[in-house]
Amino acid sequence: MPPDEVDVSVVIPMYNAGADVIDCLVSLAAQTLSHDRFEVVVVDDGSTDSSPTRVDAFRRRHPALVTTRRIAPSSGTPSRPRNVGLDCARGRYVFFADSDDTLAPEALARMLDVGLSSDADMVLGKISSGGPRDVYHPLFRASLSRQTIADVPSLVQSGAVYKLFRRQFLLDHGIRFPEGRFLIEDQYVCARAYARARSIAVVSDLVCYFHRRRRTPGEHFGDTPVAPKSYAAELAMILDVVEHEMPAEVQPYVAGRYFRIEMLGRLRGPAMLGYDEDYRRALIASMRDLASARVSSPVRDALPAFPRAQARLLEAGDEQGLLTYARVFDSIRLRATATGLSWVDGVLVLDIEASLREGDAPLRLECDDSGWLLPERLAPGTDAADRRLGPADFAELDLDCACIARIDGQLWSNTEGLHLDVVDTGEIRIGGTVRIAPSALVAGKPCADGLWDLRLRARFAGLSRSASLIGADAAGPAGTWVSIGEPGRAVTAYWTAADPPALALDVGEWMHPLQDLVDVASASITDRGLLQIAAPQISGPPGGDVEVALTLLFTDAAEPPTQRQGRFRTSHDGSIVEVDLSDVSSALPAEGLLRIGPLGGAPPREIRTSREEVTPW
Repeated sequence: MPPDEVDVSVVIPMYNAGADVIDCLVSLAAQTLSHDRFEVVVVDDGSTDSSPTRVDAFRRRHPALVTTRRIAPSSGTPSRPRNVGLDCARGRYVFFADSDDTLAPEALARMLDVGLSSDADMVLGKISSGGPRDVYHPLFRASLSRQTIADVPSLVQSGAVYKLFRRQFLLDHGIRFPEGRFLIEDQYVCARAYARARSIAVVSDLVCYFHRRRRTPGEHFGDTPVAPKSYAAELAMILDVVEHEMPAEVQPYVAGRYFRIEMLGRLRGPAMLGYDEDYRRALIASMRDLASARVSSPVRDALPAFPRAQARLLEAGDEQGLLTYARVFDSIRLRATATGLSWVDGVLVLDIEASLREGDAPLRLECDDSGWLLPERLAPGTDAADRRLGPADFAELDLDCACIARIDGQLWSNTEGLHLDVVDTGEIRIGGTVRIAPSALVAGKPCADGLWDLRLRARFAGLSRSASLIGADAAGPAGTWVSIGEPGRAVTAYWTAADPPALALDVGEWMHPLQDLVDVASASITDRGLLQIAAPQISGPPGGDVEVALTLLFTDAAEPPTQRQGRFRTSHDGSIVEVDLSDVSSALPAEGLLRIGPLGGAPPREIRTSREEVTPW
């Protein structure tokens, strides 16, 4: 490696980022990759707030790590700042991060290691779900190495630029961000990179990049509505890349992806219903003209049923039909119920029943002699062939039960045990038994302390929906605790305070302390100085290897209040907490008071401290 080269350059375009940019920089300073192996290049696009001052102060604390560049006047988009950062980057690889996002501490080291070991032109790190961007999670279920777009066409589903690129690869192929008022510049760069890359890797066992919701007020370029004609021109440039640079065998799939998401996606849901009438008509006209010129009939006909029906309405220029489609499409919800919940050998076993619903009623498919169809009211006036479910609808079927960390949006899921059926009435039902193992949830490792929401997610016929798991009997914690990791950490399932209550996991007593479930009035001390407290509401954890912190306060005792570690022990009769007080038991009075929890909590409760022989559990 040349003496002035580093392994990675992280390029950050910045405009009025406020305090968010410091969160981003702090996450980079905390990287496990040695600071002499990477650099951070912040390119300020003419900010008018305190962002430059904040970055300068941070740079003075890390002069060898952070460099800055400034563009004035502002270019108005992330493209030019990224190009400026690329031009001055010294890294063998370059990573493009947004100023309001963060990276996991091991992110750069892991992606770099994968990139070097596979001579990758691109490395995709797993992305969190915490921000406003949609994430195509099926892509991050398995790590990949030495792949191309021809090998894995679904790579194109990840169009964001938060990736590790080999810098010489970008230079050799002239891959740069299109400057000017270009809204989907990251997708253009990714499309060109996918088309040319000869080795692509995916890191699936670590959430590398965390989307954050911007805290800074004011309008950013990405917040503005698309200009219909300009947006169509941008999509045309990407379709040029698909047609002229990508392998012929993947062109229909990739073109279908841009048609479904970037064109039809602008014409459905709440956004479509909220457009100004003149703007909506202009957007429909621009998307119709582009689809007519660039989207072939085979590409359209290969779409799943929902987007295929919408595509026919667009082809006809049927504004009212598209509005009807948007209303019905937006009304479709997934309703999921946990009908059974149990812990078996530290694994949460969930029996799940779910269905797709249109408002308050079940969504019902229509039927003719050739099979199932989407209801005509979804796309009025379309032929049955445009609404018929076929092989493409079931080929893309994807069902999973996801655990999502409430603190940062990282998502880990289980795809086994679920099935989808269309019953005789035309209702779409999902069911099965899912097993969630907290001790192996995160790529085979225990999940972190915190609250984890459970959601069922379904992708079928071009429709993607997710739902919290609700239950019929949703009152308080589920009462069963398990132990994960070493030393043991407690995990329980509980029902949230939402309406209706939803199922979640509490890891590490984040919100539901074990101490709240013990019967303080049952406490007694054996003649060997062993404090024992019954825990009748707790049916675990197995093995008695979970420690819980207790604050003990005895009146008239020589010892002051003290923190002690207790251990849960279990048997067929129930659970108890045991705390060894042999070193202070001689000083304990015959009767006393004990408080469990932090000092300053609820008033202590009177317990017996008489010495008696109790057989240890």
